Amino acid sequence: MLAQIRGATRRNRRGQNLTPRRFHASFITYLNTLDWPKDTYPFTTVSRGSEACRRFLKRTLMDLQMPRDHPRVIGSKMTPVRGFQEIHIDEAHVDCKGAAAVVLHDQMSPVRLGRISLLLARDVGTGCYLAGTIALSAHPNSADVLALLEQLIQPWEPMVLTAPGLSYGAEAGFPSALDETFCRPAFGIVRLDNALAHLSHQVRRMVCDHLGATANFGLPKNPKARALIEQAFRRLNIDIHRFPSTTGSHPTDPLREPAKLQKAPPFVSLRALEEVISVLLTEYNLSPLANLGAVTPLEQMQYQMMNHLLPLRAGTLGPGLGPYQRSQTVTVRKGFKADAPRVNFEGCQYTGVALNDGRLINQRVTIVFDIRDIRTLQVTTPEGRPLGAVTAPHTWMRFAHSVSLRKRINHLVRENVFSARDPLGDWFQYTMAHRHLPKEALTLVRLEKLMPNEDRLPMEQSIDPPTPKETNPALADALNRLPDWNPDMAKKRR
Repeated sequence: MLAQIRGATRRNRRGQNLTPRRFHASFITYLNTLDWPKDTYPFTTVSRGSEACRRFLKRTLMDLQMPRDHPRVIGSKMTPVRGFQEIHIDEAHVDCKGAAAVVLHDQMSPVRLGRISLLLARDVGTGCYLAGTIALSAHPNSADVLALLEQLIQPWEPMVLTAPGLSYGAEAGFPSALDETFCRPAFGIVRLDNALAHLSHQVRRMVCDHLGATANFGLPKNPKARALIEQAFRRLNIDIHRFPSTTGSHPTDPLREPAKLQKAPPFVSLRALEEVISVLLTEYNLSPLANLGAVTPLEQMQYQMMNHLLPLRAGTLGPGLGPYQRSQTVTVRKGFKADAPRVNFEGCQYTGVALNDGRLINQRVTIVFDIRDIRTLQVTTPEGRPLGAVTAPHTWMRFAHSVSLRKRINHLVRENVFSARDPLGDWFQYTMAHRHLPKEALTLVRLEKLMPNEDRLPMEQSIDPPTPKETNPALADALNRLPDWNPDMAKKRR
């Protein structure tokens, strides 16, 4: 009979929808098959037998349908008290939307931006914020996590505050801005959740190899294991919800932005929002805490560094790939239009003097690239002998772009959104045409950060003029007449 109830609960193919009457009838049939005496219970009192079957069915169904709790994990009751012994890292959406100004045809128009994310790293022993960075996306990737981990070992520099009324405290900042020893601590355990960005090989290599720490990803759906970092986000939302463009904590939050204002760009700019978050994080490190005996987290960190034997990491990391570097094995192929060998990577043909050797054709080589900028690849033999660098076509050399951006552009090309003759230029025009969408407007902001003034193509870099003894007037006049390279020349040659 229990097997019959389990079949009804698990919705088996041979199960049935049990009711008290059907279950009582099945129970009577079962007793008949066992030759149960007719002059005994439950044949003598049918009503009492039926009620007993009903109560047994309901109680059993309730027990089987109750959700099973996860096995309890009993951890250590000793909380970390030493600095850098345990670090919590997590990211969350910033519950406020900002705006940005786009200048087009000498006219400036504000646009609404999509949601951004805040990545935080906090020390458990002292409660001090160690690093914080803004990801211009609702879903941070592994590069954003690497940028946060890199701040742990790089000196912190304050932002140039432009919003009126904002200023850093006299000693406000992160511990990495105090001394070079604060950039070289030996981290113990770095606790993260099971997000895909945290589980990437680059993040694991950064935590284990470069930081010399232990990566702990915890149990799924168990945020209480990192309660300290969750408390940081709740504390930050108290000030972020003061802006009228806040998204609120839940759909019925009265602090949410009213519907009549959702079509217009917010009053708070993205720059001002970043400055506010930076000031709030650094000022918290100067706030006295009751659990520290009215001592600020920054003072507690300094005291431990001065009076305790905290281990430090080695200054040199040794040979190996950097945090943002990846390696891949490819085959050298013969060129289509010329005999120059090439390698194919992410839909582009890379050429250079490193491959100008006929013996390399149809041979396997290893390429090393930076995931933030794939315009140039370093080529080595499988044995590790360096061959040199190869570059992408001129149409992909306008500005630095990552692997994810290259994949997105190639996807739009395959969907016939724009042509492949000038993918970066067409992608910029496509983004400008859709700047009224918050997500595309946020893409424009990321593009502006990828295109600094000094980031130009190699053929656009200035060359020191020759000395007067080596100057040839005729040659100098001919060189001055040569036009500067621009992307339109690639279109004309095609």
